[in-house]
Amino acid sequence: MKPDDDRDIIIHVFTSIDALTGEPLGERWSVWCGRESAGAFESEADAIAAARAAAEDSGRPVWLVRPGGAPSLVADF
Repeated sequence: MKPDDDRDIIIHVFTSIDALTGEPLGERWSVWCGRESAGAFESEADAIAAARAAAEDSGRPVWLVRPGGAPSLVADF
């Protein structure tokens, strides 16, 4: 089973980089409902809460995608 980018709710984890120094600023989480952004978050808990709320409204599954890792199913509504 794998996420459907056009339909499912996907939380992408990425590392934010300082544009001037190139230094990593830490992880951030972006939530996508299909092809529409639902926002970016500074904590995993906030991103998962937003994704779960969207999933409850739409009945779509929630996936967590970390760089270099396989997608993992967080919730299936």
